[in-house]
Amino acid sequence: MITNSQALSGVFGVASGVAAAVAAYFWWRSSRVEIPAILHGSSSIGGNTYVVTEPLASAARESGRLNSIAASWSAIAAVAAAISSVAGIVSNL
Repeated sequence: MITNSQALSGVFGVASGVAAAVAAYFWWRSSRVEIPAILHGSSSIGGNTYVVTEPLASAARESGRLNSIAASWSAIAAVAAAISSVAGIVSNL
């Protein structure tokens, strides 16, 4: 017969795996953000060269946003794994 602690350990073990997979997906998406190869709109004014960097900044913001989501899911996975481990230990007492 499965005890409540064993069931809890199993549920949180599965939850940990799912959360880790979601984190991996968002990190994969973050690595696929397209970085512009060429920055357009450069101009020289008074001997200084100015480049429009908004496309690059936008790509960096999107990558950062996706990394943040991935890190959150990774934290959820770690907490779920810890709960699973503690419940597994309790079930063996």
